Amino acid sequence: MLLLNGVADGLSSQGQDAQEDDLQLAREASAYHLKLSEAVLRQTPGHVALAESVAAGLTQYAYAFVAQSADELATRDARAAQRQRERAARLYWRAQQHAMRALELRHPGFVTALAASVAQIGSSASANGIAAVLNLAEDEVGLAYWAAASWGAHISLSKDRPDQVADLPQVVALAKLAWLRQPDFAEGGLRSWC
Repeated sequence: MLLLNGVADGLSSQGQDAQEDDLQLAREASAYHLKLSEAVLRQTPGHVALAESVAAGLTQYAYAFVAQSADELATRDARAAQRQRERAARLYWRAQQHAMRALELRHPGFVTALAASVAQIGSSASANGIAAVLNLAEDEVGLAYWAAASWGAHISLSKDRPDQVADLPQVVALAKLAWLRQPDFAEGGLRSWC
């Protein structure tokens, strides 16, 4: 287990500061890195940094390489574009699941409490009202951020599914939780949610 945690540490920190100017190389390498990271995460499900890295990586991959490709295809081949959008939605959902699973492991009952707090307080709940029910540790802000980002992106590609759209208040609540804990996370990326 110690060895796996070391590998998880290495995978989660890899690429945080790395910049790649060859987009094709980044695309090819990221798919392998994500698959390897997911395999290690299955063996170390409580590794918060790796779960955050996987959720972030899948979300960014889906956006940069799949959803963008769908937009480019839309004028030439509507069916191919739709298949790409469906793939992007599945990748966003996968990212959300990794992040939420990690939050659930850290706080048993988190998923249920999030849904219940939104139902009880309402979708326009203040960040403080939600934080009274749920609380994030400093190292969980990234998980909440990427869970909200990927979940929101998934919903944006699932507008024809009311059951998916109905989850939007939970996405906003999750973003509010992260914002309350660390308002400047991701260079202030949470401000637009709150």
